[in-house]
Amino acid sequence: MTNAAPPSTGPDAENTLSAEDLLRDRRLELLLDEMVTGDSVSLPQDFSARVLAARPFAPWEVRRRASWRVPVFFGAAFLVSSLAIGLAPLWSLGTSTAVLTWVRLLQVALSRPVEAAVQVGPALAEAFSQAAHAAPLPYVAGGFALAAFGALSAILAVRSARVAASTR
Repeated sequence: MTNAAPPSTGPDAENTLSAEDLLRDRRLELLLDEMVTGDSVSLPQDFSARVLAARPFAPWEVRRRASWRVPVFFGAAFLVSSLAIGLAPLWSLGTSTAVLTWVRLLQVALSRPVEAAVQVGPALAEAFSQAAHAAPLPYVAGGFALAAFGALSAILAVRSARVAASTR
């Protein structure tokens, strides 16, 4: 297998392929044709391993351990720092005071987002009612749909540009 650049995918793609690539493509087409017609063709035992080894690695895949190094490192650092912060009261306070501090921290961590959502609710309802009176509902819905479509197309454009850059 050569480490040449991937072939182009335009209308002249077959003209740019090497003779070795064309021969490999013809053999693969013949194998697939034989499998479809039902002639007793079986794949070699190591076929899937060879396909996985020959296929280029994509950055979003997780089948290689090396792609997990950075996320595991940051996850472990976050866990250790969280444990150090959580266990800090035990070193300077008594056990009951440390447990009470943890309970209060959990209470604040869990109740503040709920409290903020409850406080924002009436303001959002009022804003939507004023927007509904200012503009007809189809225009508002169309604007939201247009904004969502624009955001989605921008995300897909960035993603396709990354994929194209990674295959070069």
